[in-house]
Amino acid sequence: MNAIKLIKEYLPLLIIIPTFLGGIWQVLELSFMSISFVRFFSITQLVADGILIIIVILPWIISSLIFIEIYNSIKKDTKFVEINVLKNVLGFFFLFILYCAMVYIIYNNTIKEFGLNNYYSYLLIVTLIYLLFFIILVFFTKFFIKFLEFILNKYKTKKTFYIFMILTFLFMLFHNLFFIPNNLENISNLSQGTIIYFNDKYIFIENEENKKIKVIKFDKLFKE
Repeated sequence: MNAIKLIKEYLPLLIIIPTFLGGIWQVLELSFMSISFVRFFSITQLVADGILIIIVILPWIISSLIFIEIYNSIKKDTKFVEINVLKNVLGFFFLFILYCAMVYIIYNNTIKEFGLNNYYSYLLIVTLIYLLFFIILVFFTKFFIKFLEFILNKYKTKKTFYIFMILTFLFMLFHNLFFIPNNLENISNLSQGTIIYFNDKYIFIENEENKKIKVIKFDKLFKE
């Protein structure tokens, strides 16, 4: 019953957040081609884009929260921080070799087969990144804590710069990995050129020679 009440209470927010995120992404994509292209803005595309952004960011948020909990518990344990350095280095290299072998197997059997823009592959990549962070934290605890504290202190003084870098990274991630399916056969129906953006109304194709942009209706994608 409480869960239903919470959903009802925060339902407007659950709708607004994807819409807002989708709107920001679409405005950026259109305005980077030309500010005038914002006139091709699609209201009906907002929620779909927003949901995509959320499912891409969500694994990072969940992994970060888990890592922060582990980090704080290890940081409080003074005995854990003062472990023998030589043993740590040897243990790290042994585990790092196993980690590299695991990455190699996962890459050849999953990521290489399905592609980077497959969500299953994406989740595996995020997991592997945080697993590496965890290994470094366990074996180089003192160094890692000092490094992270240094970054956090710098963040306080250079917050705008770090936020800009994170937003730039996320925009590049969305545009390069999750912009268009790499196995979409319908692309052969379109004019020759590079698709630089599309929504549920228009497709923007750039001529590779003169860099001019041709706008065609989205329906053409599904013409036999």
